[in-house]
Amino acid sequence: MQGYLRSLPISIFEAARIDGAGPWQIYWRIVLPLIRPILITVGVFQTMWIWNDFITPNVFLSSPDKQTLVLQVYKAVGQFGVDWPAFMTLSVIVLVPVVIFFVAMQRHIVNGLLQGSVKG
Repeated sequence: MQGYLRSLPISIFEAARIDGAGPWQIYWRIVLPLIRPILITVGVFQTMWIWNDFITPNVFLSSPDKQTLVLQVYKAVGQFGVDWPAFMTLSVIVLVPVVIFFVAMQRHIVNGLLQGSVKG
């Protein structure tokens, strides 16, 4: 995100300042629309990270009825055996929403990554 912000031309902000825009107007009317692709990209990656998080729920949730789906997938694999029907069912249930979300947001991800990587 920092590289993306550094790629924004300073002349746009100087022109807005000369036209009489204050800091908040520059942010809301110029900066925010320009950084929308990278904000969407970061939001998608954070959503996928939180959905797939294992450590935080494993540490803080002690009640079996409050476990997340990722923890239930982990619990389906035992030390000496695997409950294959539960494991496969839970794996599909966990993966389908993330795949649908990623496919729906793929255009925004590629747009945000490409705009942040090309200078000029």
